[in-house]
Amino acid sequence: MGIQVLDTNITEPFAKVITCIANGATTLTYPVGIYYDNSGVLTCITSAIAVDDQPGKWGVPLTAVADGESVKVKVYGLLTLASGGTAGEVVTAIDATGVITDNAAADGNVSNNLATTISETTVLKVPMVD
Repeated sequence: MGIQVLDTNITEPFAKVITCIANGATTLTYPVGIYYDNSGVLTCITSAIAVDDQPGKWGVPLTAVADGESVKVKVYGLLTLASGGTAGEVVTAIDATGVITDNAAADGNVSNNLATTISETTVLKVPMVD
């Protein structure tokens, strides 16, 4: 079954936004890793993301904020990154400056990929299912 190019006019019935505290400044198109700090506070930090890095625990901030500020982070749906995507390919990594690495030949199993590329700057991330 090859990779299908998704319709770029997608609605987002499963889009999800969470609120975190920024550990360091966040930038609009740079990915963040999401975790609980030692006090149990949901926290995010700008970080490179790769398939081997627990791919469900990342998102993209909706605003730029300074260290220690509250920030809304989109974790599912259409996410806007900086550049590098090719429509219809699977995302295998995103560097800390939001540059997408995608690959048409990557494993088609969604659980082994971060997202699907919709355009040069947009990816579709869906919730993981068993």
